[in-house]
Amino acid sequence: MLSVFEKYLADGEDLLYKVKSRNRADIGFTNKRIISLKPTGLVNKKENCKDISYTHISSIVTGYKNHYWMLLAGPVILLAGFVLYLTSGYYNPMDIFSKSGSIVMAAGVFVFVAGFLIREFLRELSVTFVTCSEKYKVSLKGSSIEQAQTINEIIRENTK
Repeated sequence: MLSVFEKYLADGEDLLYKVKSRNRADIGFTNKRIISLKPTGLVNKKENCKDISYTHISSIVTGYKNHYWMLLAGPVILLAGFVLYLTSGYYNPMDIFSKSGSIVMAAGVFVFVAGFLIREFLRELSVTFVTCSEKYKVSLKGSSIEQAQTINEIIRENTK
């Protein structure tokens, strides 16, 4: 199967690494440049192609953004369930509100535990390539330190 980058590669250019960005763009790192292919349209028939030569990159800024909304939402849901449980009086299996409070508290615990377990997938790596004329920011969802190091190494090795 051919890579989506094959038709954009020049003679003597090899695709070294590819990633998927948060906004559905395919980002390819070759031995000469960075190629970004972003699908346009509803059925993704066309691609918007942007490339940056490594010689034009003056600096690279790397940062992480963690999305802790599930870790914050869990205790809020748990507290809401606890309040619902307390306002309904003592636990009565026939009382709909005490059952609801228990269910909401269980949902809050579940959301918190799920958020803790998948926190690595909620992390977003942001890499900004600064050239003399523009800043090109790439956000990679669920990225790791190793991925950032690989991208930096490819660019450093190919700017020599």
